[in-house]
Amino acid sequence: FVTNTQSAIGRLSFDERLINIPAIFFYYIKTLFFPLNLAINQQWTINSIDLANFYMPLISGIIFLIFIIILSIRIKRVDKKIFSIYIIFLVWFLSGVFILLQFFPLDMTVADRWMYLPLFGVLGVTGILLQKFVPNRKPFNLVLLVIALLIIIILSGRTMTRNLDWKDAYTLYSHDIKIEDNWSTEINLGYEYANLGQYQNAINSFKKSIEFYPYEANYANLATVYDKMGRFKEADDTYAKALTFKIVDAPGIPVHASQTYINYILFLFKLNDYGKAVKICNMALNEYSEDYRFWTFLAYAKYNLNNQ
Repeated sequence: FVTNTQSAIGRLSFDERLINIPAIFFYYIKTLFFPLNLAINQQWTINSIDLANFYMPLISGIIFLIFIIILSIRIKRVDKKIFSIYIIFLVWFLSGVFILLQFFPLDMTVADRWMYLPLFGVLGVTGILLQKFVPNRKPFNLVLLVIALLIIIILSGRTMTRNLDWKDAYTLYSHDIKIEDNWSTEINLGYEYANLGQYQNAINSFKKSIEFYPYEANYANLATVYDKMGRFKEADDTYAKALTFKIVDAPGIPVHASQTYINYILFLFKLNDYGKAVKICNMALNEYSEDYRFWTFLAYAKYNLNNQ
């Protein structure tokens, strides 16, 4: 139940998260039946009550729940024995979705893979409905078979198309950013640009990530690219800026990533700025007192300051 302040939904109060529940619920139901726009990291939030983002999803969700209630009553009347099995699958589905509705903030607003657990409940309910309400007549079964094959072909085609997005990390992020742009996708895309040697594109992505949500990682990555480009003054300032943010704010837990410290210290060694390196090493050891790397870096810096 730790709040993740790096996620957009995690930075909202409980009351503000409640406004998002209809849109989140509608997203999962819609994606079950029509998985069109898929993105790996979705950080959108609903910040005001309006027709498109609140009332329409709310009405759709209520209609869906009413439909479930009517089905439940119908199944209980038809077969009380199978009704208990139906309830197990229904509770499985509803409790699985409940976890995803941000009563307790998660690290993104929605994620398609989170529906895998509730999906078992959906499949169980669907199986019971087909068993109890589909007439066992040959012409009808033929039509049902054709419909089932069409659904399988369409969803298989969608799966293969999505698999192409996963060809490599650059393809994935550059595709998904067109669906939902946010600080996390920008920082991941910037990292891929940097690996490809496209440093200016990487800088643009990291700066855009900072515009969405400034925190340690996007500043630290930006500093690394400045270093690779030989823009040392900007790199130094940006590393220092990165260490003004806390990735976690809880007692006894490091507030900065160890890799940020490591990259900054190695950068200072490159500049022969051993005095500042000692300062950063001591900061790191306050959080990672048993990490041999920072003791080694500190010894190396002091040696070069003739403090042998």
